[in-house]
Amino acid sequence: MQRIEFGFFDAGGGHRAAATALEMSIRAQQRPWEVQLTNLQLLLDELDIDVQAIDLAFAYNKPVTEEIERRNDVIVLLTCIPLLEEGKPTGGLVLMRDVTDLFTDLKNGTLPAVSYVKPDGALDGHPASSKFDLFESFVENIIDLAQSNKEQWAETAIFVTVDEGGGYYDSGFIQPVDFFGTGPRIPMIAVSPFSTGGHVKHSYAEHSSFVKFVERNWTLNETLSDRSRDNLPNPKFNDENPYVPENMPAIGDLFDMFNFHPDSD
Repeated sequence: MQRIEFGFFDAGGGHRAAATALEMSIRAQQRPWEVQLTNLQLLLDELDIDVQAIDLAFAYNKPVTEEIERRNDVIVLLTCIPLLEEGKPTGGLVLMRDVTDLFTDLKNGTLPAVSYVKPDGALDGHPASSKFDLFESFVENIIDLAQSNKEQWAETAIFVTVDEGGGYYDSGFIQPVDFFGTGPRIPMIAVSPFSTGGHVKHSYAEHSSFVKFVERNWTLNETLSDRSRDNLPNPKFNDENPYVPENMPAIGDLFDMFNFHPDSD
C-alpha cells in the first residue's frame, strides 16, 4: 500500500480543513493509499526553528511539481491541492487562473458558467493583513466589469461573502446540521438583475447553499457526495420565527433571493 503524506502549514486560510477534506475524500473513494496528515508548524516547533526566518509562504505556495519529494513509497506534498501544475490537473483543463484572467473574461463576456473568486491577502479584508475597504473596492471592480457587458450582466448573479465571523459573539440561532455546526452568522450579498429593490432574506443558509444553487440552477441531479450538506432539504419556517427551520436539519439553496420570472408577477 502506498503512503501519502499531506503536509500543511496551520496558519489559517483553511489549510488544515483542505488537508482533512482530501483525506476524507480519499478514504471515501477507497483508494489503496495510507494517508497521513502532517502539521509543518508542529514539526518546526519540535526542531526549535524560527519560523519567521524561513520564507515558508513562498515554499508552501509553489507549484506541486517543485514540492514533491519521493522516498520509495512515500510522496510528500507540501500543498493542499494535489495534481495541479500551474492550475492544470492531469486532464489538462484549467481550473485555477489568475484574477487578471477573470477581469479579461468579464470584459469580453467569456466567463465560465461558474467562477469562484478569492482575493489575495492584501485585498481579502482580513484584519491581520488587509482592510475591509480594500475588499470592498476589489468586489466593486468585479461588479463594475460584469455590468459593463450588458449581454453578460443580463444573466449574471454575484454572491459576496466571507469565510468566517472572526470570533465575534452572535446571538443568532446556530443549527446543528452535523458534527461541525454550522456556526455564527456571516454576511452574504447577492448582486444581480434578478435581485433588485433591496431586501433581506431570513431563510437559513450557509456556504454549501451556493453548491445547492448551482445544482438546482443547472439541473445537475446530483450532489457532492451522499453525506454532504447539499443533500439537506430547503428550510420550512413560519413568519413568527423565520430563522429556525421547522424541518431541521435544513439548508437553503438561495433561490428565494431572486425573481427569475419577473413577468409572472
